[in-house]
Amino acid sequence: MFSRQLMASVPSIERLTCIEPNCDMAAVAKERSAAFRGLDVLAGFAETLPLPDHSCELVTAATAANWFDRPLFYQEAARVLKPSGTLLLLQNKHRHEESAFLGDFVSLQERYIPGFRRDHYSDFWGGYGKADFEAELRSRHDLVAVERYKLEWRQTTTAEQFRGYCQSGHLKKAIARSGAVTIAKEVDALLDRHQDASGYVSVDWLTDLVLSRAR
Repeated sequence: MFSRQLMASVPSIERLTCIEPNCDMAAVAKERSAAFRGLDVLAGFAETLPLPDHSCELVTAATAANWFDRPLFYQEAARVLKPSGTLLLLQNKHRHEESAFLGDFVSLQERYIPGFRRDHYSDFWGGYGKADFEAELRSRHDLVAVERYKLEWRQTTTAEQFRGYCQSGHLKKAIARSGAVTIAKEVDALLDRHQDASGYVSVDWLTDLVLSRAR
């Protein structure tokens, strides 16, 4: 989806290659992207990008780099980027420290997901980690000129839409461990406490962008 959003919002992009590690998902992405001229979808991995040396002006990952073996990914990004090409990592985070609703939601996850802690992400090894992209990139010599930007925004969603979001996020592990009925009751109780009279909740987000450039 991010690849299509990127092409739609940046008309100057003439060619974009999306790398998807799951072959079935790659086929779905290719079908959904058919209307986007210049958008290709390849099956592959971030740690072994199926792209030639110095062939890209931009390498980007949206709320995905936490899953990578990042030292290998950074090495690959430096390999495929043209000189002064840009690496852009985008991560969306809940601003739970500013929201009673999201604070309760992250506490729910901490109770039911083994090893989960707030401000941590699923990682390459099956656990959870901090994913400090800025610090990691500043320690490298092949990627330089590190910059960081933060954008705060709010999403208003129905309680039912939020339940759907829970089915696709971290709570899948909680459902597998404690059962769908138990987790549904917890989410319902959370929404009962925080939704407004019209059945809406506000989700406060932080989009965290970290950029660097190839030498």
